[in-house]
Amino acid sequence: QPILRSSYCQFGFRTLDDDVADLLDLITKLKTRGLNRLALCGHSTGSQICAHFVRNYINNDQLLSLVILQAAVSDRETDDNALIQQRAIWLDGDTSSEEMLPREAFWSPITRRRFFDLHAKGGTDDYFSSDLSDHELRERFSKFHNVPCILAYSGADEYAPPSLDKLTLIQRICKAMDKEDHPDNVPHIPLLLENADHALYKPLSARKRFLDEIIRLIRTFDS
Repeated sequence: QPILRSSYCQFGFRTLDDDVADLLDLITKLKTRGLNRLALCGHSTGSQICAHFVRNYINNDQLLSLVILQAAVSDRETDDNALIQQRAIWLDGDTSSEEMLPREAFWSPITRRRFFDLHAKGGTDDYFSSDLSDHELRERFSKFHNVPCILAYSGADEYAPPSLDKLTLIQRICKAMDKEDHPDNVPHIPLLLENADHALYKPLSARKRFLDEIIRLIRTFDS
């Protein structure tokens, strides 16, 4: 697991672009050691990092063989009206400012610009919100057209609003990954893990299904 500049509580003043740059540096180094195939697995915020990486990485050498997005929840999507009203306060102002917001704004140190990236519609981190149009999803995911992907969403994810139609969301995202009009034979798999929590701590059957799907797809690469 690479430690990026945004790891732990530093995400509040770093960006997805920083993450992409860090991953590119790591890949460049690993190539000197003989790396010829790469799989990325992102959990939660790591899913946004992986999605942003693919969006900005040119996979001409087919080095990137698989991307796994697990628990890719939207930071801004919530049914909590009180939280929505609180966010509106801190989203008001210069959204490019590197000024640190007060402690009551967020549980971790965060700049106004980073708060906007996470919580505003169309923010840099806004990849997995269900109200994004098909066009907006394609803008974010079309670079996946030549990269196999498993998009796994937990049916009982405690960070997703209960009203969210999770299966429809991940099916729409996977469709946005397909090559428009002329789909390639590249698998983009929407995987809904019924009754699973955010981190796949439980149930064990959901964790097993997730791992089995990864193993099944990897085995097809050399068949």
